[in-house]
Amino acid sequence: FSTASATRIAAIVKSAKGLTRLSLADCQLGNSGIVIVAEAVQVHHKIAIFNISDNEVTGTSGSDLLKASEAVGAMLLTNCKLLQLSYAMNNLNRKCGSAFFGGGGYADVGLISNKTLRTLNVAKTGCCRTQEGIELLVRLLSSSASPLETLDISSCGLTGQYMALFTEGLLASNLNLLILDGNLIQAHGDGYGVLMCRRGRKRYVLDFTGKADEKSGL
Repeated sequence: FSTASATRIAAIVKSAKGLTRLSLADCQLGNSGIVIVAEAVQVHHKIAIFNISDNEVTGTSGSDLLKASEAVGAMLLTNCKLLQLSYAMNNLNRKCGSAFFGGGGYADVGLISNKTLRTLNVAKTGCCRTQEGIELLVRLLSSSASPLETLDISSCGLTGQYMALFTEGLLASNLNLLILDGNLIQAHGDGYGVLMCRRGRKRYVLDFTGKADEKSGL
């Protein structure tokens, strides 16, 4: 996709007033294209399901990379109809994660300020590689205002080192589906043991292997 193509897509989105689902996964939008499309979805009053996964948001720094996360964060702040968002395989390391989830200099924007989103897929984004990233997730999950029910953080770099911190957020969350495929939660500590002993009375569906393993009465 060129910037011109993304602009045309955005124009279609704006004019399609009855549009409720939009999927642009693996469309090679690039960072600039994500900004353009996210700005269109931000002001749309019907879109409930939005998939913008795997769109060449590469690298760990750079102004274009950050602008993409800032645009999606602004969309999450403003859009009051979105129920499902897939942002998998895009970059949410460090500042990008802050702009997306709402943290650091972005404390009043991003997902933390969203009141409608119930399903989030951020698999393979690297959002769990650092303590800062885990703290952003914990803040989100612990928020009494968060309506989030389903979270996919597959292959996001979560290890046993941060499981104790991560489970603090789980105990206060409304999640009923948590997907942790591809995370080395046994590395640097007994992550699985920590997760199980801190589960409280919550009920989760934990999917570590690709096949749902329903745990009743958790």
